[in-house]
Amino acid sequence: MLKLKFDDKLDFQIDAINSVVQLFEGQSKKSFRGLGRIVSNVLDIPPDVILRNLQEVQQRNVLSLSTIDDLQEPYNFTVEMETGTGKTYVYLRTILELNLKYGWTKFIIVVPSVAIKEGVLKNLDITKEHFKRLYENLPYSYFAYRSDNLARIRMFGQDTNLQIMVITKDAFNKDSNIMHNDNDRLGNKPIEIIQRTRPIVILDEPQKMGGKATQWGIEQLNPLVVLRYSATHREIYNLVYRLTPYDAYNFQLVKKIEILSVTEDNDPSSRKIILEQIVSTQNTLKALVKVFVKSDGGEKFKRITLKHGDDLARKTNNSYYSGFILNEINKNSGYICFSNGVKIFEGQSSINDDEVMRLMIHETIREHLDKKKRLSSRNIKVLSLFFLKRVDDYLPEDGIVRKMFEEEFNKVVSTEFTEFAGIDVKKVHSGYFSRMKTDKSIEEDESAYELIMKNRERLLSLEEPVEFIFSHSALREGWDNPNIFNICTLAYSSSEIKKRQEVGRGLRLPVDQYGNRIRDKEVNILTVITNESYREYLETLQSEYWEEVGEEGIPPVENKRERVKVKIRSEVVQGEVFKNLWSKVSRKSKYIVSIDKDKFVRQCIEEIDQIEVKPFEARIKRISVNEITAQGIVGEFTGEWSKEIGVDRVFNLVSLIERETNLTRNTILKILNGISNINKFFINPHEYAQKCVQAIKRCKMSAEIEGIRYVELDENYGSSILKDELTTYAKYLVKVEKSIYEEVIEDSEVERKFAEELDKDSRIKLFMKFPETYVVETPAGNYTPDWAVVVEKSYDGGNEKRIYFIVETKGTNEIHELRPEEMIKIRSAQKRFENEVGLRFVGPVKDFVSFESKW
Repeated sequence: MLKLKFDDKLDFQIDAINSVVQLFEGQSKKSFRGLGRIVSNVLDIPPDVILRNLQEVQQRNVLSLSTIDDLQEPYNFTVEMETGTGKTYVYLRTILELNLKYGWTKFIIVVPSVAIKEGVLKNLDITKEHFKRLYENLPYSYFAYRSDNLARIRMFGQDTNLQIMVITKDAFNKDSNIMHNDNDRLGNKPIEIIQRTRPIVILDEPQKMGGKATQWGIEQLNPLVVLRYSATHREIYNLVYRLTPYDAYNFQLVKKIEILSVTEDNDPSSRKIILEQIVSTQNTLKALVKVFVKSDGGEKFKRITLKHGDDLARKTNNSYYSGFILNEINKNSGYICFSNGVKIFEGQSSINDDEVMRLMIHETIREHLDKKKRLSSRNIKVLSLFFLKRVDDYLPEDGIVRKMFEEEFNKVVSTEFTEFAGIDVKKVHSGYFSRMKTDKSIEEDESAYELIMKNRERLLSLEEPVEFIFSHSALREGWDNPNIFNICTLAYSSSEIKKRQEVGRGLRLPVDQYGNRIRDKEVNILTVITNESYREYLETLQSEYWEEVGEEGIPPVENKRERVKVKIRSEVVQGEVFKNLWSKVSRKSKYIVSIDKDKFVRQCIEEIDQIEVKPFEARIKRISVNEITAQGIVGEFTGEWSKEIGVDRVFNLVSLIERETNLTRNTILKILNGISNINKFFINPHEYAQKCVQAIKRCKMSAEIEGIRYVELDENYGSSILKDELTTYAKYLVKVEKSIYEEVIEDSEVERKFAEELDKDSRIKLFMKFPETYVVETPAGNYTPDWAVVVEKSYDGGNEKRIYFIVETKGTNEIHELRPEEMIKIRSAQKRFENEVGLRFVGPVKDFVSFESKW
């Protein structure tokens, strides 16, 4: 059975985890057993220490700094991560780290919907084996809250091991919920047991839980700390980590988005009117519609609001809508009616869209089968997702979309993809709709739910025939699948449904049949088939990104119709210049790290001796009691001050450093025996230990780079890793004459200018970009160089000599300005190629001039 694999060394995920864990530096590792054997989380560091930790994290992550006024109890902290980058994995692993480091045992994950709850539980299931290995069988239990199994609440309260509860907001956000009712068997209200545990509450998609009832419910949980995780926060509380959509795209952590538009782009003769939504206000009903509006800038398909009696021709300044006067808005039945008899239902258009819908289905099937044909040899299953206007368009056997799909599938297979003629169209599609869980008359209800909502591995398997999934709104949030390559939006997007919600279902990087993540730019493309124009869809999607993450966070979105193929120049690859170049770079290698232990220990001692720490302080508050009521004490704040306190308990510093750095105990003892400031450990153990670990890690990184050595293997990269064709978009092409492809595909303006300058210079005989499958192994992960360049240089006396370069282009010439992992990769690559005769490694360089200066 297919098993998903997890990489525990992804830098961005580790950064997100550490950003939360480091907020509580100085916290002692303990939990508290209270009355009734309830085990509670305890936070014993004062606000000013948390603020100092918070600001250090924010400075490191280049975020706005919080102030003491932002730290209101219970403390709220925000983590923002783009959809598809492992947000759930990050907060689950953060839970384990917080338990390991601080001893906290009570965690509650609050989710806004059943779909998200199922997703979280599935993630807990599939990561259990991974986490058991990573955390050496750390004991923990997890469960979904159920009102018919309240005994689990008592276990949650009393267990001394790590406990994780998953609960939907609707289970506790009203007085009438069973959570708030007296229970004879428990001896308490369930909520009272939870309150005494002081849980750390994790909000998954908090922007969907902003209502007063849910906010009241979260307060009733009596959280020690609230951690908020989403890609699209409405409100930010002490932001500690941010991974924007652009960052995710730029680091190739998600698929590239492209749009295939199946519509006439702004047809001025169309009378199309789309009714998105009927809105009820205090005094009137309004209709949100999309229509063609004329202005000085031309015609544009845009959203406007209509009320009873509005003349659409006047509202749009468009004579094509003459006679369209709104004379009925029917909220209950969900339609509007104009004076000329045209009636439009919510989510529908004024014109017959059946042919457009059929064409969209046809194009989705073509795109699906084309990707299936290309990716089947790599053991990658292709899935496509359809969003529908109405559930009844698909569910019945004679549903219009079901019939269209089966007809178009058979047509496409018989005319274009005959190799798939053996596929049974009845088995290749399935649907999930939220109402299916209650309507027992629908055949295969439970099997569809199990396959689509719960059994992700089976759906990913090539042995499972289902490849096309149909849904209405149930899969727009809380569900995704890594192998969704196509999303077809048969329903017109309303103002309530974000395009980011839709595309988010398919952003995650795909996996093959062995559970391995695929990191290939040409494979990782999500195609959105839409009934809007490319420009219209793009503008709406970008405006959503802009509202949520700002202009710098917007990733590029491509037009499918501009997708092009770039062909290799066979004559160049077969030529003498390329063969000489390839012979120098094609040998595979492994690295060995030899560290001068004595030197390493001395460097660690020097670094640690520079450590400064602040003593522990207790924050003392004076409150005068004015009244004692049934609800509690009513008091008045009269003063606050701090006082230094001694440390009455320390932990095993050697064990902590061993776990954090993977050094041997013998090496750690040599370091600690040589330092002169061990007394500072007893002033503030946690701060001292953390700074010790950071210092050792810096020295270890420096020593590894200094001591790295590469051993060449008896294995080469064949020139077959250079594909005959590359796929890209027209705007990224740079027309050149001296490369192995007809055009160079640039990833940045730096690369574009560099390629243009290389191509113009007479001394350059050949240059190429390395394919992503060419890698150099380094301590910071696999590294793919940017360029290989052949230079012919003239010397005095008319002699000429060819020099072969590997070049790394960045936006800077200074290596210290790069991220630490980038520095390690580049410095390691320099060591890898330094002994190759006639080959030089140059980088980083930001332009051709700085490269030329290295010759």
